[in-house]
Amino acid sequence: MRNQITDCDYAIFGHSMGSILAYKVIQKINELKLPPPIHSFFSGRRAPHCPSRRPKPFSEMNTLELEKEIKELGGTPPEFFEYPELKNIFMPIIKSDFKIADTFVESSDIVVFNHEFSVFIGKEEDVTTLEADEWMRHTRKKCSIEYFEGGHFFLLEEEEGQRVINTINNCLIEKHQYISM
Repeated sequence: MRNQITDCDYAIFGHSMGSILAYKVIQKINELKLPPPIHSFFSGRRAPHCPSRRPKPFSEMNTLELEKEIKELGGTPPEFFEYPELKNIFMPIIKSDFKIADTFVESSDIVVFNHEFSVFIGKEEDVTTLEADEWMRHTRKKCSIEYFEGGHFFLLEEEEGQRVINTINNCLIEKHQYISM
């Protein structure tokens, strides 16, 4: 990875748990004093230093509680829950993913990076405007926040997903033109 990110410009995108993974990767890149991304895109997640308002971590939920939460989040076809064979295979995997997300320890420490951010939030998901705005505290550069129609999986909706792709493409094209000059 070290050679790949020192030889070219790159950007990072993460949605939901992926936003935290992207944030941690950028922290590591920063610690190693490697070139930062030209832009980072964080989607579907409050700023890393904002504590969870969830009363119970997903990984501590029993199967019925977890199924209810997954249905409320959206993004999983309802038919999935009608097939015990699928649930037997995938629920342990889903629960493991949530366990990884639940092990992320929020810290009031704010790591400040030196590149621009874009934050994408669904208007109906469980992220307040204040929690989204808090991403601004993690960069010395510009941080734009965009709201999309829908809940946590707004980017799976055709129109909103295309808007996300267009926003990312336009941002990177603009940066490339600026860098190339």
